[in-house]
Amino acid sequence: MWYKIGPVTPHAIFGQLHSDVDWNYEELSAKTTMWGFSIPIDLAKGFRVRPEVMWYDDGELEYGSSDVQDYGKYALYGVQFQITF
Repeated sequence: MWYKIGPVTPHAIFGQLHSDVDWNYEELSAKTTMWGFSIPIDLAKGFRVRPEVMWYDDGELEYGSSDVQDYGKYALYGVQFQITF
């Protein structure tokens, strides 16, 4: 169910990936998470602006039980302009 606030309809976004692999007699484990929001705003018939913000956590890659590599976190910010005709 979508909630509309005037010309604005906020959307929430979430995604997650987890993988476990046995490789060359080693166990590898990785997890990535993404969440964010986008807010489509109808400015005129056929013209929409959509600001978007998304945060990513690429997590850690674990090699066996001793070695861990952190892949970091980052964010994406942007605006999409949509013309429909």
